[in-house]
Amino acid sequence: MPGSNLLIRRGEGFPEGDPFRMYLSLLPDLRTYAREAVKEAYSYRPEPVEVGSAAFSIVEGSEIWALTYGYNTKAEHDEKSCAEKKDLEAAEDEGMTRTIGMFNVSDNTIEQNRSITDIPSLNLPPCSVCHGDFRAHPVARPEMLIATGGLKHDTVQINTAERFLRLQTEEPDLVLYESYVGGLDGERLVRAYDRLKSQQKFSPEVKRLEPHQLVITAVLSHRDLIV
Repeated sequence: MPGSNLLIRRGEGFPEGDPFRMYLSLLPDLRTYAREAVKEAYSYRPEPVEVGSAAFSIVEGSEIWALTYGYNTKAEHDEKSCAEKKDLEAAEDEGMTRTIGMFNVSDNTIEQNRSITDIPSLNLPPCSVCHGDFRAHPVARPEMLIATGGLKHDTVQINTAERFLRLQTEEPDLVLYESYVGGLDGERLVRAYDRLKSQQKFSPEVKRLEPHQLVITAVLSHRDLIV
């Protein structure tokens, strides 16, 4: 296996055997790695859109995992290459079979984000090219978690790839899941996740949340929901 030059680190073992719980605990680190990745982004445009990404991926059927990163590039006569695409390719190169989630950051205005994605969002959602990449890459899933943030503020949005696509193409009036989370305390996020997970046994099976839904709810409960 050739590996990737966009690897942050590899490891084996999930706390409590739960990769979604581990993704949540890693959110602060993933944001830090994504902010570092932005420094490698490049665009020839006078007002460039620069994006950094960091992802947590696994080998299904095992507890092997990898953290990878990506950054966007746009040369004058070339197609743009999104940060998310580089990140997914890096995960594949490392032998991963599923990306549980990623954290993407950029530093744009709401109007810039609207012009790229048709979503008037403080953070940059995945663009239409990204959604094509998600469909093309075997490590991506509709329920892949995508947290987005900025370089100069602490508001985090977290949605699934599928929900971001619906926001952009089918249901633009859906509310973005968004929360001000300040220092992004991984331990506190995990405690919220564990509490929510333990409460599942008291709910009818048809109403129990999937792991990716538990992650989103834990993030939204971290601080007051912003709508």
